[in-house]
Amino acid sequence: MVYLFNTALAFRQHLVNQVEKMDDDIMDVVPNGFKNNIRWNLSHMIVTQPLLTYRLAGMEIPHLSLEFIDSAKKGSNPEDFSLNEDYSTKHLCELLLEVIKQSQRDAEKLSQTEFKPYETSIGFIIKNFEDAMAFSNIHDGIHIGRIITMRNQLVEMNV
Repeated sequence: MVYLFNTALAFRQHLVNQVEKMDDDIMDVVPNGFKNNIRWNLSHMIVTQPLLTYRLAGMEIPHLSLEFIDSAKKGSNPEDFSLNEDYSTKHLCELLLEVIKQSQRDAEKLSQTEFKPYETSIGFIIKNFEDAMAFSNIHDGIHIGRIITMRNQLVEMNV
């Protein structure tokens, strides 16, 4: 499990370092060929990991309101963002790291909890906390790639 957490934190810290350099103007632009923007992808990464861990374990998700979760879960889009939530780049970068650190603190409890099996959109079945963290890391890699691609496309367009 240590490796999964170290991987998650390394991926996300790399992303935070990239996002902090981005001009805030590009965060909300939906580039051609995409359905969402960079800010939504960050929010989606934040909510997906706790949904796969805490929610499948039948536990309450710490640090995130239901409104925030609903605004960035699978199937949502930037128009679903709540006016009551903080989607600032700084706050999102903090949450990207904090949700992983919280899961790490709760790892023993989550590892001992029975999970409701969940089949992902690619057919991978999550049966326990370790499966959830492993899949979350793959999911993060996909969205990090999208974010970097979006950034590159927007920079080329001088947005």
